[in-house]
Amino acid sequence: MPRGTRLSLEEQPSASALSNAGFSVKKITARLGRSRCVIAAYLRDPDHYNIRNAQGCPPRQRKNSRAQKYSAVLSEHSIPVLDWPPCSSDLNPTENLWGILARKVYANNKQYRTINELRFAVVQVWDAIEPGIMENLANSMPSRLIELISGRGRPIKY
Repeated sequence: MPRGTRLSLEEQPSASALSNAGFSVKKITARLGRSRCVIAAYLRDPDHYNIRNAQGCPPRQRKNSRAQKYSAVLSEHSIPVLDWPPCSSDLNPTENLWGILARKVYANNKQYRTINELRFAVVQVWDAIEPGIMENLANSMPSRLIELISGRGRPIKY
């Protein structure tokens, strides 16, 4: 079967109906004569199928059971949360810490022959990261949020 073509607007309801009727992806594929990947992609998120992200925006965050559990706990304890900004890079300072770690592990184009060598290097670099770096990243959160709010959710410099 050729790949790369998307389900047409006429095929989408058929795929949904067959799925709701209990048909497997394999059976839907045979019925509609489309590739398994195309059918699976549609069934994973039919509401956003064939919608591309605005240029410069990261991929849309998908809901999953873990996120829903956290949301339920936060709601149960009346903990207020901010809506996820529409086109913001990850605000979590941990991402910056991962970047620092990766740059140090792979400094001077270092390559590792085994997974154990890489693990050892990661642990060595992690142990050498000064607590002040983590503190600075945590202290940058108010600035990140102010910049995000003033930029109306657009990507920020962090």
